[in-house]
Amino acid sequence: MRRLEFLASLNFFSAWDRVNLVDFNNVASELKFKQDSIIYDIGLEPDSIYVVRKGKLIMETVIEIESYFRYPVDKQTWEVRK
Repeated sequence: MRRLEFLASLNFFSAWDRVNLVDFNNVASELKFKQDSIIYDIGLEPDSIYVVRKGKLIMETVIEIESYFRYPVDKQTWEVRK
């Protein structure tokens, strides 16, 4: 599948008109990474958008907790201990 058709098939880009997709495609570059490569370090200023075409991606983040007794249980639930 060509890159332009791949982008058009993704939900994020599905509402984009063809002109905008072509413009984005023209400035995008394809990068290949080896397994276990770090492509972005927490704390760096973000300056890129990544679209994964093949393989897996693992993401980690730092969560600042407002209360000592409040912490995330999963991505939508927080547990509060008193």
